[in-house]
Amino acid sequence: MEELLANLPESCKTLLEETKGSFVQGMQNAPGYKKPGWKGYRYSMHFSSEATQKIYEECDFPENSVILASFPKTGTNWISEIIYEMLFGFDEKFDILRKEIPPPFFVLEGWSADKMDLWKHIPLPHYYFMSHLPAPLINFDKIKKSNSKIVVPIRNPKDQLISWFNYCQSPNFAPLREHLSSDWSQFFSDFMDGKQPIPVTKPGEGYAEFLSGWNEYKDDPRVHFVHFENLKTNTTEEINRIAKFLGMDLTEEQLTLLKDKTSFESMKKIQDKGSDEMAQFRKSMNLVRKGKVGSWKDTFTVSQSERMDEMMAAKLAGTNIKFVY
Repeated sequence: MEELLANLPESCKTLLEETKGSFVQGMQNAPGYKKPGWKGYRYSMHFSSEATQKIYEECDFPENSVILASFPKTGTNWISEIIYEMLFGFDEKFDILRKEIPPPFFVLEGWSADKMDLWKHIPLPHYYFMSHLPAPLINFDKIKKSNSKIVVPIRNPKDQLISWFNYCQSPNFAPLREHLSSDWSQFFSDFMDGKQPIPVTKPGEGYAEFLSGWNEYKDDPRVHFVHFENLKTNTTEEINRIAKFLGMDLTEEQLTLLKDKTSFESMKKIQDKGSDEMAQFRKSMNLVRKGKVGSWKDTFTVSQSERMDEMMAAKLAGTNIKFVY
């Protein structure tokens, strides 16, 4: 934290401490279920309608920024760690610095909108942001202007839902049992009917709408789609594809190191140790769990599987999105 603070003016140091304090306190409290906010979207949990609107309308992205735009539980933390290590992990100075930064500062819609005032004071060679925002809430004109790039994960919707169900069984979600049932059958029905407070969605919408929105940019050179299942099966090749998309040429040695450092086993150990800001954040929310392909088969009934297939086929009709099960 000392190196980070050394680069900040006094006013920003106060903002940093206040935001970090509210972040820590927020992680200790149950996530809220907010009513629809800006543009009719639900900003549940620790996400801010005000921050989203300010970024869209007022803030410019730093040149050559990288944004991970993901629906919850589609590989966000795994792919995020790959990009983190890719951008900063090969330089010890920047690797230490990025680990000092409290997570909310680089979650676009997270917490207070005031956090954006700190961006220009953090001396990183690249700026990397995480987000669960759907395509209509990211100002693509600003993406073009700043030569920024967006990575969008795709995971089969059945494994996504199983991961979301297990994640929501945390005691942190106990006050939201009315919306996030601990009974699988009820949870499944509520999800399919668009009743759950999933960030950031409109009432009645969910994963299919998120994918459909980003699919409109499928031919744009600034957007790259990563299939979770392909990343599991052909890890080195998919990591290299992400690197090429970001304009990086990695050696075989670097690719191997990246693969090892970002394996689920390695990330789980780091998370459980909680040795830096990001690890503590992931530990508090149990964000790194199993990351397996095909877990849905242990829980879905035949009728549930068929209903999911029918819904996704109907909502994604006209797109080229295919899932790997």
